[in-house]
Amino acid sequence: MERRMLITFFILATIGILITGILSFSLFKIAVPTDFTSQVDKELLKYNLISIISGILVSLGLGTRFIRKVMEPVKKLTITTKKISTGNYGRRIYSKTDDELDELSENFNIMSEKLEETIGELQDNNTKMKAILTSMLNGVIALDNMNRIILMNPAAEEMFGVTEDIIKGKHIIEVIRNEELGEFVKGLIANNRSIDSEIEIYTPEYKILSFHSNLIRLGNDPNKIIGVVIILQDITDIRKLENMRKDFVANVSHELKTPLTSIKGFVETLKSGAAENPKIRDKFLDILDIEANRLTYLIQDLLTLSEIENKNTLKEDEKINIQDNIDQVLEMLEELAKKKGIEIVKNISDKLPDIYGDIGWFKQMIINLVDNGIKYTPENGIIKINAYNDKVNLYIEVSDTGIGIDKEHLPRLFERFYRVDKARTRQVGGTGLGLAIVKHIVLSFNGYVDVKSELNKGTKFTITIPLNKVTHK
Repeated sequence: MERRMLITFFILATIGILITGILSFSLFKIAVPTDFTSQVDKELLKYNLISIISGILVSLGLGTRFIRKVMEPVKKLTITTKKISTGNYGRRIYSKTDDELDELSENFNIMSEKLEETIGELQDNNTKMKAILTSMLNGVIALDNMNRIILMNPAAEEMFGVTEDIIKGKHIIEVIRNEELGEFVKGLIANNRSIDSEIEIYTPEYKILSFHSNLIRLGNDPNKIIGVVIILQDITDIRKLENMRKDFVANVSHELKTPLTSIKGFVETLKSGAAENPKIRDKFLDILDIEANRLTYLIQDLLTLSEIENKNTLKEDEKINIQDNIDQVLEMLEELAKKKGIEIVKNISDKLPDIYGDIGWFKQMIINLVDNGIKYTPENGIIKINAYNDKVNLYIEVSDTGIGIDKEHLPRLFERFYRVDKARTRQVGGTGLGLAIVKHIVLSFNGYVDVKSELNKGTKFTITIPLNKVTHK
């Protein structure tokens, strides 16, 4: 721009000086006699050309200086605006022209400073918002008024198995293909009100999501909706726990009600006159004793399970010698096994390390597994108990030659009150809580329990306990 102005100024100055010189020369010829002009034409033309050239050079020098004085701040302003447009908001203009350009530069600097502060605040707020959205456990999805995705935080991405950079700008139904969700989203803007809902989805895992929506309105106009914010919460585990609690309460009620009903019925029968017959009385009293014991065992198992599940229970870890405690359990159950002619075969390594934990719970774990084997193994069967270790884990195996369990029941075998054969379980005196207790005791040792079974061939339980977490105190 500066170059163009200099060229323009030079051309205009040259034209002006030439016109002035020509006019001066013409006027001179008109005013002076012809015979005299011919003598001085050459000299006059010479001096006139010198004057014109000198004028042009002087004009060019003065013009260049003037233009540069005017253009320098403009040039600085242009360079600075380009820098600011690339994000360098700290650039300033320093001008000392003592004119309007100086004032323009000062106002520009003030504007640039305010812009820098505003952009800085926006960046800080954006960083804070991203940090908040990233740290949230709940999912957040922002949609425009056409239900296109504006924003999706990491929690929401994980829920739906997508990434924001791929789905941004797409309609939410293109990303999450779910009929219920589609109706939910349509209803938000159509009904002009926020809606809460629970939706079952597969992504591909089955999930239950709680949706809480909030309409974004422009200003105070209730009808001008520019978007929607949806807060998502994965409540799958909560619903599972609620269902488990309901099932547990129902099962406990049923398990308590059955023996109580039986006891009440026999008591009423005895009171109505059956007690006068010694044979009937003794038979009923035996049944009452069995039902009372059944109630006692059930309550004991419930209390044991509650104690194990209660992580706030304060219990001091004790050193557990594996072989000694297994021997004590087998001694306790020896008579019960002999009554059915069941042989218990023990194979325990001599070099098992001691572990730390609750001795009572450890014994209960072994009792439940061996007792379970005795109950469901036919007469003259065999129960084997093996204990060994490697560098990482302790392994305890309890296997039997019993009736076995169908594969379809294995995944639910450790659930409370789950029975493969309800009639048989009650017949042998089971509460339906024994294996659930085993599972939770094993978990208290940071381990896990596995089961393998084949119908009419037997069942094998394997307990795995990591040594690095229980072999030192």
